[in-house]
Amino acid sequence: MRTKLKFNSKTHFLGFFLSLALGFLFFSKLEATESLAGFMEALQKAGVPAEKIYGVVQGTGVRSTDLVELKVKWMKNQGIPDATIGDLISKHPQILSYRLEAHGEWFRANGFQNIAEMFKKYPEAFGLKVKGNLDRKLTILKRPWGLSIQDIENHPLVLGASYSRLEEVTNWLTEKNFPIFALSTTEKVAILIRGKIENAFDPIKILRGYPGLQHAFFIEAHANGLLAPLVLSPDRMSADARLRCQQIVSRIVTEADIFRPVSQQRITYQRILTGK
Repeated sequence: MRTKLKFNSKTHFLGFFLSLALGFLFFSKLEATESLAGFMEALQKAGVPAEKIYGVVQGTGVRSTDLVELKVKWMKNQGIPDATIGDLISKHPQILSYRLEAHGEWFRANGFQNIAEMFKKYPEAFGLKVKGNLDRKLTILKRPWGLSIQDIENHPLVLGASYSRLEEVTNWLTEKNFPIFALSTTEKVAILIRGKIENAFDPIKILRGYPGLQHAFFIEAHANGLLAPLVLSPDRMSADARLRCQQIVSRIVTEADIFRPVSQQRITYQRILTGK
């Protein structure tokens, strides 16, 4: 009888424990379901189309209704229209986890004014690390490249290029005495984002070792509208453009007579630049 009672006590204890566990799981699942439902409702209120809400849920780890409302409030404070907010969240659900307030303050402290337009063009910039990333990029874009804050606001995609990429392009062009100042803002941005370093400037390999003559070539190529295509898409340059580049190189080689010692060259670097 005692053994049977002992057995029954254990059974009752296990049953009680199992009931607690199942109850906990049930209420946890119920709470998670209610939380998800609230999150999806907040997305709908933010203007996310019903057919895109599931995609947003899958694209972010955020499940906080309060956080959604906070991000939406920040975007509205920047002057972003309600219709645009839902579209931004649909296309870039990760912005719900960004520190928008902190990044907005950092951009303003560095002279950026049109935060709304910048955010609409490239919201990913507000998810990048500031220290050691955005701060270093801003420095190199402003100094060697001469991009103004307004230029960067208009072309925020340059902030998405890795710092190592920006540094690589800058060093490579500087070593070749490339006249960065001669490029338009659009050309600078295109080079920084997708310039083909390994393919560029094939026509001037013969000028390697003569920085002054390379610079003279760049200046003349720019004057003839050849600099941008030479940098951006050298593999797609027309036969005519390639021929004109080769003619410029041939003229510089002939006039400078680069195969003689520098002291015996018939024309100086300054004469090539001035054309006199």
